[in-house]
Amino acid sequence: MNVDEQRAAHTQVARSTRRMAMRSAGMLGASGLLLAACGAGQQASGGTTGQAQGGQAGKPAVKQNTTLQWMYWSSPGPWLEANQKEAAAFEQQYAKEGLKIEQMNVPSGQPFLDKLNSLVAGGTPPDVAEIMPWDVPSFQSKKALVNLTPFIKRDKYDLGDFFAAGFDQYRWTADGKPGGASGADLWGVPRDFPTRALGYNVDALQEVGAKLPPANWNDASWNWQAFLDTALKVTKRGEGPNGVARWGWHGHEGLQEWMPWVFNAGGDFVSPDGRESRWDNPKTVEAFQFLADLQHRHKVAPTPQQRQTEGAMDQNFFTGRLAMHHFGPAQLGRYRQTIQGFKWDMAVWPRTILQGTAVGSGSGWLAMNGGRDPEGSWLLLQHLLSPETQKTDAEAGSGVPARRSTMEQVFVKQPTPPQNVKVFLDNANIAKIVPQVPKWTEMMDVVNKELPALWRGEKTAREVCAEIKRQVDPILRA
Repeated sequence: MNVDEQRAAHTQVARSTRRMAMRSAGMLGASGLLLAACGAGQQASGGTTGQAQGGQAGKPAVKQNTTLQWMYWSSPGPWLEANQKEAAAFEQQYAKEGLKIEQMNVPSGQPFLDKLNSLVAGGTPPDVAEIMPWDVPSFQSKKALVNLTPFIKRDKYDLGDFFAAGFDQYRWTADGKPGGASGADLWGVPRDFPTRALGYNVDALQEVGAKLPPANWNDASWNWQAFLDTALKVTKRGEGPNGVARWGWHGHEGLQEWMPWVFNAGGDFVSPDGRESRWDNPKTVEAFQFLADLQHRHKVAPTPQQRQTEGAMDQNFFTGRLAMHHFGPAQLGRYRQTIQGFKWDMAVWPRTILQGTAVGSGSGWLAMNGGRDPEGSWLLLQHLLSPETQKTDAEAGSGVPARRSTMEQVFVKQPTPPQNVKVFLDNANIAKIVPQVPKWTEMMDVVNKELPALWRGEKTAREVCAEIKRQVDPILRA
């Protein structure tokens, strides 16, 4: 899941073990997934005790009475409640084996990475940890991750129901080269497979007579000019901290926010092998200049300086002071609970190329080397990938399913709003993944240092992109 929007950051680090009653249907469903993973020889009704106790020939037994540490980031509310429910379901499922879950809820982004790195360095890693896919190489290079491919092959675990691109993000060669295109080993699995969409205030657009953005990729008229026309029309000058009563747009300064614009211009920013910068691609430069112009030329989006007096922009959307913005579906539950008094919906990205695209990412799960029991970690990963867990996340609005069946049967059939939730299914079917770059952290350090000058209006996109390429190429080639 959703990090730029990644996850709503919070300040509490909670460690808790919770046990809640679980519906029998949920337990049977989780059992079914695990039985399927063990191959045709165990395709029968009942529990998974045989697997957990190592009843299958040649399969190590799970350690009895083990407390597994599960480290994640989660906002208070439906998201956190879903995680707690999933932990309780696992404990219920493996009560006979005495397996327990210790939950570690750590703020997202750099605080999470700092904590995980500290635990790894101290020799006390969690058993399963959440991660963004681009952070996998830094832990793989430290030999901190369990290679999951041997477990998948041993248990004949079926990946057929999943969006393949969701797993490709976690495929790397043993020597740390991108492996998404080559089917390399898996060093993690997806928690979800969300794509981003354009969220908008339906009432605000209708108020000014603007055409509502399309909910699918068939409307080629939804291009950058159409988007700009809508943003100009819906922006309302008047009372407000910066003389603006309602902004037309916000949400393009972060990585996952600007990527859809770059790709839908036909641009890119790194070569497929992750060894060469493509920041000088004219289409990439064009996309960044268009975004900066929304702030400084057309004045439909607030600048970083203006946002200091605007307050949180998601709150401005909730109160009707922002008409369109970049939307991450991990926040669906919060938006449904919070927004009152106006209609809101989702749309696909405007584009300048013939076939538009979305960007798939989301967070995933790692099994950490040095944990309490690799077999227990593998059981927990299977539980987190199960249809029941995917359904729990989907219904909570805290994740977009990595499973195609859950996406089709649960996620897109949820009660409105938004009306156009199927945007996320259509996006997942065509989505690109975030480029795999072995030196991702080092590259993004440069990007995050240089791009703010563009957003502040101090440099042009051509100047900023040229400087990023100058600094990044030696890093990627090293």
